[in-house]
Amino acid sequence: MSEAESIQPSQLPGGMQLHEDCILIGVQAANRVEVLRQLSARLARLGCTKAGFLEALLAREAAYPTGVPTRTMAVAIPHADPEFVKKASLAVAVLEEGVDFGQMDDHERTLSVRLVFLIALPEAHGHIEFLRRFALALQTDDFLPRLLTARDSATVRDIVIEQLTTVDEPTVSGQA
Repeated sequence: MSEAESIQPSQLPGGMQLHEDCILIGVQAANRVEVLRQLSARLARLGCTKAGFLEALLAREAAYPTGVPTRTMAVAIPHADPEFVKKASLAVAVLEEGVDFGQMDDHERTLSVRLVFLIALPEAHGHIEFLRRFALALQTDDFLPRLLTARDSATVRDIVIEQLTTVDEPTVSGQA
């Protein structure tokens, strides 16, 4: 058993898991394919995905882009079909420089992304609580900027856990 496999993943709302080994900081990549390759390799090494996951992920990204403009910055939320997933998992990449992802709601546009959240779900409509909380977290003013300034994977893990377990409604600057 490797050192990474001996460390238990953190549990997120809705039964999702976040393993510290699936959080990459300071990623240098020329394009989205390189980022997705790195993240999917981590998930595969931990037994979270099945053979064909990367290919399915890249095909889905080409057909259905996952770049999302949020209030604070653009992010990418790629995922593959459930048939290629064994364990509900989240992998996170914090990039040194932005890479282009197609915009989800406008396939003609690209967004420069420095945060990638690879979501691996074994059921098409499962883990609704995780997805609900994740969507709310993306709308807050401090979640994404805090992740960008994190210096290590443990800090990213802690921010994600804190945000997803405490978020109920979006917090907007200047509003109580």
